[in-house]
Amino acid sequence: MFALNAGLWGTLMTEASRFIDTEARLLDRDVGQVRLGAGFLAVYAPLESGADHICEIVRPFAPLSMNWYLPAGVRSLI
Repeated sequence: MFALNAGLWGTLMTEASRFIDTEARLLDRDVGQVRLGAGFLAVYAPLESGADHICEIVRPFAPLSMNWYLPAGVRSLI
């Protein structure tokens, strides 16, 4: 959807991620929502218990998506 001077390797990794429906696909979906007027809320949660607690607090507001960004990938919380 967009490029940030990723170079050949970065571009290949992004396309591979889209193909296997991982991080790049999530980003594409989020960018599409932003173009429709959605906003973002970023919260630091290094532990799973913190991510679960934040999820409980935010869920009543019916977020379009909620993701926990981990070193090994992205986990959807809803």
